Amino acid sequence: MRAVVRPLVLLFILAVPVAVLAEPAEEPMYLQLLLGQLQLNDGRVASNGSGAAYDGRLDDIPYVGGIAQVIMRDDVAGYGWEGGAFVSWINDYASYYARSDGNGGQLNVRLDNAFWSLETFAGLYADYQPMNRLRFYVSGGPLLVYGVAETEKPAGSPPAPPSGSGSVIVIDVSNSDTDLSAGWYARAGLELRLTEDLWAGLNVRHLNTRLNLSDSIGKLDLDGNQYLFSLTQRF
Repeated sequence: MRAVVRPLVLLFILAVPVAVLAEPAEEPMYLQLLLGQLQLNDGRVASNGSGAAYDGRLDDIPYVGGIAQVIMRDDVAGYGWEGGAFVSWINDYASYYARSDGNGGQLNVRLDNAFWSLETFAGLYADYQPMNRLRFYVSGGPLLVYGVAETEKPAGSPPAPPSGSGSVIVIDVSNSDTDLSAGWYARAGLELRLTEDLWAGLNVRHLNTRLNLSDSIGKLDLDGNQYLFSLTQRF
């Protein structure tokens, strides 16, 4: 069943950015390429293996994506709407997990996590250009995220545990899970004009949604700030 559902979900998620880019070029637009990472407010996750629960934490997640901002008012203070997509991933990411043993102690557990997600979104934006080479903007709206996670026993020998934390054990776990979740985003950006139609800038984007990947890394709150570099071409 998943072999049928996954392609349909991906096609649905990609519909918004494809529709945006397919818009007739009657209205001017900014086309942005963005690269950065998501810093989670709470990266805690949990995995089940050998009949026990293992708690852990994910680090920052890399993100790359594209956004089209369709200009509806083009002035010192302007506005319009935007749509786009992001891809994120963590490959072969090793983390320490802990669980309480029968005596209430802690055991260090090593698992490999592979996680990726595809996000699509659409919203409104407003911008302000106090001078010819400077542009500020804010935007926000709903989003949809499709996430895939796999947890498996790592290859090779586990590294030594942190000092004073006990021994490391490796559990034989191999699970995967997917989820589709709705949420919201808000973004603020600053851009400097490099040429007549080319801009470079920085973005802070807040993302909020929750993925239920209980068969692998557990419930994951994608709640945090993305720090992104942007390269923008005006058409």
